[in-house]
Parts: sequence; C-alpha cells; structure tokens
Amino acid sequence: MDSIESHDTFYLTNAGYIIPTVSGSISCISSAIIIFIIMMSRQNTVYHRVLFVMSFCDLFTSSAIALTTLPMPTDVIYPFQGPSYGNATTCEAQGLVYALGSSISVLMNATLHIYYLSVLRFKVPDHIFSKKIEPVLLLLGISLPVIFTITLAVKRALINPSPYASWCSIASYPFHCNDPSYPDETCIRGKGGAKLVLIMLDATISLALVTLIISMTLIICFFWGIERGFRNRSNRRGSGELPSTLNTDSNDKSQDLAVSQHNLTKTITIQALMYFGAFLLTWIWPLLSYWKSPTSDGTVKYIIGDIPLVQILKVIFHPLQGFFNLLIFVYHKIWSLRRSSDINVFEALKCILFSPRDVPVERIRSLTNVKAYDVKCKMNIIQRHLESQEEQEPADGLNSKESVRRSSFVDSDLSFEPSRASSFGAWTGGQSMLSGFKSALKNEEDS
Repeated sequence: MDSIESHDTFYLTNAGYIIPTVSGSISCISSAIIIFIIMMSRQNTVYHRVLFVMSFCDLFTSSAIALTTLPMPTDVIYPFQGPSYGNATTCEAQGLVYALGSSISVLMNATLHIYYLSVLRFKVPDHIFSKKIEPVLLLLGISLPVIFTITLAVKRALINPSPYASWCSIASYPFHCNDPSYPDETCIRGKGGAKLVLIMLDATISLALVTLIISMTLIICFFWGIERGFRNRSNRRGSGELPSTLNTDSNDKSQDLAVSQHNLTKTITIQALMYFGAFLLTWIWPLLSYWKSPTSDGTVKYIIGDIPLVQILKVIFHPLQGFFNLLIFVYHKIWSLRRSSDINVFEALKCILFSPRDVPVERIRSLTNVKAYDVKCKMNIIQRHLESQEEQEPADGLNSKESVRRSSFVDSDLSFEPSRASSFGAWTGGQSMLSGFKSALKNEEDS
C-alpha cells in the first residue's frame, strides 16, 4: 500500500506553486480591470451584470489560487516545496473562497450563454430577460454554491491540503484516509469522505458544460441559417434573380443595413463561442484530474490526473479564467469602437481603459427587432434622411455610400448617451453624426 509520503505529483514541486502564483495573479488583475471598466462605464446591461458577478468571483478565486501553499498548516503532511505559514483555519478559508468562487463563476458562465441563446435564437426581449429570467439564474447561481459548500464542506471539515492541488481544496486529509484500499491512513480531518461534495461539484461543472454545449449548438445552428440566407440573397441579388422594388441608392442602403446586422450577429456569435472556449480551457483540467478508476491490486488510480502533463496544464490554465474573460471583453469593445469610428486599436484600448463611458454598448436586443434581410419598413425614413444629406459634403472626404455605411442608422444598435457622443468625438478627432441622425429618426417615428 502507498504511504502518505509516497504521493509524487507536479503540485508538490517548486514549479507547482510558482506557476499558479503567476497565473492566478494575472487572472486576479484581469478580473479587477473588468470590474473597473464596468463600474466606470455605468452601463447597466445584462451582459455587464453577469460578467461583473463572474469577474467578482474570479477575483477572489484567483487570489486564493495565487496564495498557493502559504495558508496551509506549517505541519502539512505533504512535501510541498512552497512555504506554509498558516493553520487549519487559514487553509479552510482559502479553500472555501476557491470553492465558492469557482462554483458561482461556472454557473455564471452558463447564465451568460443562456442569455445569448435567449435573445439571439428565441427572440426574448432584453427587458423581459432582465425581469423574469436573469433574477432566477443569478439567485440559483449564487445561493446553491453557498448552501452546499457551507453545509457539506465546512461542517464536515473537508477543506484541506491535497497532493492533487497547489492550494487548499475539498479533500480528505490525508487524501486516501476514507479509502478502504489504504487502511494505514487515518483521517485527521474530513472523516466520512469528500465523495458527496466532489460529486456535487462535478455535477455543477458538468451541468454548466452541458448547458454551454447545448446553447452553443443552438446559437451556431441559428447563425449558420442566417449566414446561409445572407449568402443566398447576396448571390441572387448579384445574378439579377432577386427583383428590386426600390431605387438603386435605396437598395445599396438596404444592403448596407443588412450587412451591418449580419456582422453584429456574427460578432456576438463569435463572442459567445470565445467564452465557451475559455470555459473549456479553464475547467477541462479539474474535471480530468478527478477521473479515477480501480486498479488490479484494489487501489484507486487517477487515470488522467496522474499524468504529469495534465497536472502542468491544470496549474497553467485553470487559474486564468479572468484573463481569458478580459481578452474577450476588451476585444468586443474594441470592435464596437472601431465599428463606429475610424480609430486604431491603441486609441480604442486607451478609450476603454480611461474613458469607459464613451464606449458604445452593443444591444443584442436590436437583433430581435430588426430583420437583417427585410428592411423595407425602414426605407422611407432612410430615404428622407439621405435626401436631406445629399446637399452636404460627405465627412472626411468619404463618398456617399461609405458615408452611409458609417452613419448612425447602420450603427443604430450602438447605444450612446448624448453626452457620451460628444466626448467620444474628442477621442476620434471628429464629430459624430449620431446625435443628429437619432434626432431625425426620432422625429420621423413620432410623426
């Protein structure tokens, strides 16, 4: 039988505590930046609220991981190369923060993809999702991990050092003390086993993963249908098979609007896919680490978790959820800024970090109200606006078609406050046409 001291994993080495310290710190800083941008932008959207909760939880989770072995008891029985200055209480606090933050963050990932699926495919209006669906998902996503973690893990003393993690987590102490195959190991803490808690945590991650897979499958199928329809319509228009009921200029503007809506749908679909990929890259390693199977001699072996490469990938990628979220979050906002104005990536990034309120908000709900390939109901408003603009010189030397492409109607799914539009113009070095056209559009709709 293996003794306590015979555990030989990557987590016990110097690199096993240095790598998660670095990656956890990077993720912690990244989540703090997301929270800062959201709070400074003061844009109260479903996307921002869900991502705020996710980043807030990751902020604590990453901090707990970054501490690695420091909160562990000074007399920890495993030969960690990292220093330990804590006791059972500090170790339990670290493990509790990690377990709570991880569970809530996983469920918030599922909530975010349910939101994408609801508004993109099932046409649920933003205000209905905010009032009827979001509160339920947030309540369940926060309350369930709190109840289960405190009632099961804390009361049963199941948060302890483990040879399969560089930080305190849910495990018996020693690790195999509840396993009949290891009769020489007597439980110091966690007698009765962490099996039930680990099953519930695995079930939570698996449920979130299934939700994400189903959501992404439906979203991709939805987008593929739009993409195929868009290409077919473009091909028919190019071949002359599609009759035109409007003049050439109106057709061009109609096509520009369709392209704009198609691009927005594509970008949001890619954004959802990127969050899904970030979730897999972060959480696939913990799931694989605890896949175990009995061996011929009656002991239990972690089939994949005992592979050194898997252990290395776990300490590298598992703490980086916040970093991945920041990359996706900033990427989308840079796209929004560059879509509405001619600025480079550096200028867009500067605006995001130092003037978050000037960044446009992509309203997914606009996709549920505008048909990308049937815009005849809007053409009268567009035509009258174009006639009023023909007498004016196109801004920045752009031709008429390019000017319309950058007009505010094409970008009407970008939600600006009037005060933000003026300050945003200072960043881009020009005047925004948004406020004038939104006033014209409002007058047309009122009449």
